[in-house]
Amino acid sequence: MSFWKNIFSVKNLKGNIGTASVFKSAYNQFKSFREGEDLEFHDLTPTYLLTYESWLLSKGEYA
Repeated sequence: MSFWKNIFSVKNLKGNIGTASVFKSAYNQFKSFREGEDLEFHDLTPTYLLTYESWLLSKGEYA
């Protein structure tokens, strides 16, 4: 997840405040879904992403 922290830090430094804010919001949602557990790239499967989408829908966070 440190990859994402780096991304929104760089966006902030470059003056892309809006983009950084969107990235940080997405990161926070995903971190909540993961319950703070780190994520490895190989964990990102189509099935896993569908589970995440269902979780977002159940929270009313995604339309």
